[in-house]
Amino acid sequence: MEVDIYDESFGPAAQVEQNYGLHPMLIDHVVERILESMDPELLGHYCKIFRCVSKDWCRVATRVYRQRRGRITFKKNFIGRVTELFIRVMRTSADIPFDKFRFCTDSYDDENFGDLLHECSGAIVNLELLLTNPCDLKFPKDFPDLVLGRLKCLTMHVRIDSQAELQPEMPSLLASLLRASPNLRRLDLKVFGGTPKTIQMMNIKHQLVKKFGDALVNNFPPSVKELKLNITLTDEQLLKLSEMQKDILSLEVYFQQSTFGQGTLQQLLESVAPTLLHCKAVGSQFLVDMNFPIFPRLQYLVALGRPPPLLCYKQVFPRLNKLEICLWDEDQQGSVFPDNCQSETVAEMDFPYAITKPLVITRISYCFQNLKILRNVIIGSFAAMSMIFEKLRSLSELDVYLGAEFHDIERRGLAVDAVFTGFPPEMCEWLLRHKEYCSSPSTLVQRWEHKSSLRRLRNLKTLRLSACHMRSASTIRLTDITVNFALLQMENLERLHLDFFPTSEKSVERLDNRFRLTRPC
Repeated sequence: MEVDIYDESFGPAAQVEQNYGLHPMLIDHVVERILESMDPELLGHYCKIFRCVSKDWCRVATRVYRQRRGRITFKKNFIGRVTELFIRVMRTSADIPFDKFRFCTDSYDDENFGDLLHECSGAIVNLELLLTNPCDLKFPKDFPDLVLGRLKCLTMHVRIDSQAELQPEMPSLLASLLRASPNLRRLDLKVFGGTPKTIQMMNIKHQLVKKFGDALVNNFPPSVKELKLNITLTDEQLLKLSEMQKDILSLEVYFQQSTFGQGTLQQLLESVAPTLLHCKAVGSQFLVDMNFPIFPRLQYLVALGRPPPLLCYKQVFPRLNKLEICLWDEDQQGSVFPDNCQSETVAEMDFPYAITKPLVITRISYCFQNLKILRNVIIGSFAAMSMIFEKLRSLSELDVYLGAEFHDIERRGLAVDAVFTGFPPEMCEWLLRHKEYCSSPSTLVQRWEHKSSLRRLRNLKTLRLSACHMRSASTIRLTDITVNFALLQMENLERLHLDFFPTSEKSVERLDNRFRLTRPC
């Protein structure tokens, strides 16, 4: 959510106020409720107006805007007279209604960038720099008197244009920002781009990336607790960074383009293991035979689909609570959740990949017997869905996207209803013709209770059923049969998100009366 400011209306409230008696509509909470109920796209415009009415309205509008949006983005053509007006507003405003600043590439010129950064420095809590190399700014950039005392979060993403002449001095801006941020808590650094056409340009790109790495390790603030890196580092840089990292709580690193020795990576893991709570590490180095240290506090791990054979979850991650799978490959069944993945503490899993084989669900139930939450999983077959109902009965939250097999209407008939209800497809067809039996489903439900169905998930409190991405829910024949004989039979279900499947309005109304029902926007 962003706002662009091109006039002085966001400045301080008017100095002269009419000497009238206080009208009831000036009550603070009334103004606040009006702004809180407003369309987010209009909020910035009306906050400008409200801030010019009175000091009280200015204070309330500032607070609401900061809570709901609170970010200004410097977009295209934010230069010249517009920049001068904004700088004057920043200098005179007693209460700036935002603390998040985003500078997009080529949205400002070199003449004004320094002044903008200095004038905003006292208000910046969250700073985003989305740059290209080369860009309009001239380097080196040195801000010896810049102090970003309130800055807590710094994001710097640099896209290298491999077809143009690069600016090797750009990393100096990163060094200046790190030196000026004594209280920085979160750092997100990403340097990416295509492959240069010539050897000379490739050498310049490598030198530029190395300079970014040097700027990082030579100016790394000791206050940083959350670190996200997507940049090619050398062994020497990673070793130096490992020595400087103290009390890191969250680490997210992408090593696809890096080539480290095993000892280098081992030292990085040992340096962060004692304090780390959240970890995401993507790269081939994690597939080698490594003696992993114990992570005594780690609670959230984003892990490879096939963990290294020496990575024993129960021993290495004794407090692991949430697991997210990445780089998944379902074809290699021999290594689908091997025995070393077993963990009694994992209660939550994100699995944003397609599952078609029931064996995967079986292995999940074996390795994570206390699993309570399964999110973002794409179920591509009826057999895999039935196995969830059969094996993962302890789930309290389930978020699934229905995949390819669920969309084959012509060939499958009412097979989707059959999966969710446990009834034979022929019975679903018969129930569709004799809808009077839908009003008293208990008899049929008791008769087929021994079959695998959604009703087996008796502890389920939250359910999300959606069509998988790039497909329409209208092509999935999930009908009133599922509503009456499965969804409405869930005694403990509280929240239900249902895609626009071909169910009747009456059934949707019944679901809305029974649960906290939400539909796609």
